[in-house]
Amino acid sequence: MKFFFNFLLSSILIGLCFSSTNHLVFSRITIAPTEAEFVSIYNPTDEPVDLSDYYITDSNIDENLYYNLPTGENFWSSNSGQTLFDFLARFPDVDIAPYDSLTLAFQKDSIFKSYYNFDPDLSIYEDMIDLGDGTISCSSNEACPDDIELLHDNSEVLILFYWDGEESSSVKDVDYFLWGSNNHAIDKSSIDGYSNDTPIENQEFQPAHGQDFTFIRIDLEEGSETQLGSGNGIFGDDETSENLLSTWDIIKSPEFGCTDPLADNYSAYAVYDDGTCCTGQIIDGVCNTSIYNIINNCSFESEDPTNCADSYSLTSSQAESCPLYEETVTATGILVDYFDVTPYGGPHSFTISDEDGYRIEISIWPDSNEYQNGFDITLTELNKLRNFPYGNYIIQVTGTVGVFCGDDTQLDIQTDWDITVEYENDITIIEEIGGYFVEDNSISETSINPEPVVLIPSLGETLDYTYTHPTNSRVIIRIFDLSGRVITTLVDKYSEDGGTWFNGINPIDSSNPESWINSDRSSWDGRDHLGQIVSPGTYLMHIESYNFDNSKTAVDIAPIVIGVAK
Repeated sequence: MKFFFNFLLSSILIGLCFSSTNHLVFSRITIAPTEAEFVSIYNPTDEPVDLSDYYITDSNIDENLYYNLPTGENFWSSNSGQTLFDFLARFPDVDIAPYDSLTLAFQKDSIFKSYYNFDPDLSIYEDMIDLGDGTISCSSNEACPDDIELLHDNSEVLILFYWDGEESSSVKDVDYFLWGSNNHAIDKSSIDGYSNDTPIENQEFQPAHGQDFTFIRIDLEEGSETQLGSGNGIFGDDETSENLLSTWDIIKSPEFGCTDPLADNYSAYAVYDDGTCCTGQIIDGVCNTSIYNIINNCSFESEDPTNCADSYSLTSSQAESCPLYEETVTATGILVDYFDVTPYGGPHSFTISDEDGYRIEISIWPDSNEYQNGFDITLTELNKLRNFPYGNYIIQVTGTVGVFCGDDTQLDIQTDWDITVEYENDITIIEEIGGYFVEDNSISETSINPEPVVLIPSLGETLDYTYTHPTNSRVIIRIFDLSGRVITTLVDKYSEDGGTWFNGINPIDSSNPESWINSDRSSWDGRDHLGQIVSPGTYLMHIESYNFDNSKTAVDIAPIVIGVAK
């Protein structure tokens, strides 16, 4: 459910086969610092798991314990003394997909996000179901404070369990984790309706981890846990018997260190030091591989001639030298071209370009075959991407890296790579640039012309403008204040053709560029890069173009005025 934790599991548990484990398991638990508290729950099965009858608790003091829940009473440790911050909560009606994880924060959503820089799947305060007598326990009359410590740093237990809601049914343990000591361990051996648990003195526990560390499961099969079918587990196993010292480990929290050579998760290629260790750019929360890195992913030199196995595949030796070949990547760029190859038995072929002019083909097959899934893009809202003029959409695609070597079967790394996209939801329109482009390759000048009006952003007004540039140019348009400080960037793109862009206006008839009408689409709404309305005053609209044909840079500047409504 969260890319980061999927990545984490795949990297930590690499080399482990997916076991015969047939139920949900805790995969990661963080108890310190307080604002970082969360649990990750992993589904190791090939079917989705509905959580609507699942519960989680750390309540383990006195005789009022979770296994009494079917009776409707005495399942909750009262709000007194050391149990002040215990909890018992029910999950909402959500699923965990096969081989996916769910992140449950033990702090408010906003606190978790401020620490990790992304949202959890669920927050115990904001998403879990109140059981009446047993829920998040702060006090009977007051809201929970922001700094409440739900998972105690020194010693506690965390239990995931299942109950079908029938009074005649007992609760079923799903997973069970102890840390610090076994003082909080559970033994239901003497409780009516329950089988024997492992004696408390024999239950293993992990030592408490320190600040900026985390518990991580390293064994999906739950080690030597007793699985004889006679225990209190959801399928008859004894969750209290898991040898936690062997099946879990403590590692440095991977949210830190990607660029730190001394960190466990150090990556020499990482750009972001945020736990993702992303080697490209994070766009809309997704790590993107740059087009440059895709087309230059092979170890041999670009000028070295190398023959492919056939028009659509590399040889085995080539594949070993090209680590991204046949791997899944996400890439983002401006849609600059489209060609319909379907009448000739081929795909819908799009071309995207990054800001530096590096390009890659995107293949979308109209139907499925033995090699990949496909979908008919003409029957979706994405069909508008096929329509001329191009250059109006920034799109993000996820697919498999492949090649089209052509009839000569020789690989040209600059032009022969492609990304095959198999599903509609693997294409996201990041931004619709708007406006309209009139091609004129005779243009040699770079200019910018904002509409000569006072812009009042507080009234929802936007600024229309036009700009021109030569062929084969990278164009950057920024807003500066009079001190030279960059306020925001409006345009940063490569254009193969020269001409004029009309931003904020569209033609009535796309075949007739002269039929202009005003529209509400403009690249600037009077806000800075943080989305805040700028202060009233004079600003500068600045255009810079770099011409790849002659290696020359040209600029133009125009003043614009921001006003306020009386």
